[in-house]
Order: sequence, then structure tokens, then C-alpha cells
Amino acid sequence: MNCSVCNAQLDDSNTVCPRCGAPVQNAYGVPQQQGNYGAPQQQGNYGAPQQQGYYGAPQQQGYYGAPQQQGYYGAPQQQGYYGAPQQGYAQPAYTAKSRIVYQLLCFFLGGLGIQDFYAGRTTDAVIHLSIFCFAVLLGAIGGGAGLPALAVLGFVLNVANGIWALVQIFIVKQDGKGNPMS
Repeated sequence: MNCSVCNAQLDDSNTVCPRCGAPVQNAYGVPQQQGNYGAPQQQGNYGAPQQQGYYGAPQQQGYYGAPQQQGYYGAPQQQGYYGAPQQGYAQPAYTAKSRIVYQLLCFFLGGLGIQDFYAGRTTDAVIHLSIFCFAVLLGAIGGGAGLPALAVLGFVLNVANGIWALVQIFIVKQDGKGNPMS
């Protein structure tokens, strides 16, 4: 192999030309890099240097020379503090919702749907809250405009919403994810 700058004869172990100091390039025009103990690194895909592991097998290095652990599809995992592999966000342990708390919320705040927000049943909670707001709006408009029919309709909607919440005390035994309440 010859130097691309001064055309001096080079050994395969040279990474810099001894005559002119130019970096030695491989056949692809990529500068040759040294590995451990001055040995040239093996070339990987597209001329990129590849690190060596035991017995010449390619291996990627982590902190302090330890091999990196492989993630999905062979991609190296990210390193955390002190070279430990970084874990993804752990799912919190499942905590069962208390059925007694759910029933107390049904009894005292059932028309607002707070018990369903507590249990993770957001669709039911939004329906409860919407009915409550609509009934209060009807009552306010009916009472302020002198239309007792609207006020009575708002009252009936609130009573129905409350009855629905009281029925939930006895029939709901699972949270929004289908897990039983304790």
C-alpha cells in the first residue's frame, strides 16, 4: 500500500505516513484507524471501522470497555448512570380501586360523575357531568325567565342522574380497565 500524498511505501499496520504524516486511507478512501494494541480495526459495512470482541468477533463497546447489551433488532441499548443499561419507564404496579370509596363517591357526588373519574370510567363520568351541567342550565334559564316547565325538566334530569348514580353503587364491581375493585 502507498501513501496517497507522497506515494511512500506503507505497511498494513500504519495509520499515518512516516514520511509526510498524512492519514493512511484504505481502498475506499476512508482513513484507517487503529484498534487495541495498535492493530488496525476490521472494516465494517461501507468502510466504517468495526470494534473487535473476543476471538476477533465484532463487538460494540460500552462504558469501561464492557460490551453493550443489545436491544430490539440488534440496536445497542442506551447506557444509564455508571454504565448500567437504561431501563424504559416501568409501568406502575396495579393498585386496586377501593369499592367503598367508589360507593361513597356515588352517594355524595354521584350526579357529578366523580366516582366514575375515580374508577377510570371516563365515558360514564363525562355523561354524568354533562347531564348535571345541562340540568343546572335548564333550571337557571327556567327559573330566571319565569318558565317553570324548564326548571322542572332540569330538576327531573338531576333526579334521574342521581338515581343512576345510586344504582351504580350496587352494580359496578370493576374499574374502567376491567379489574375488580377491592
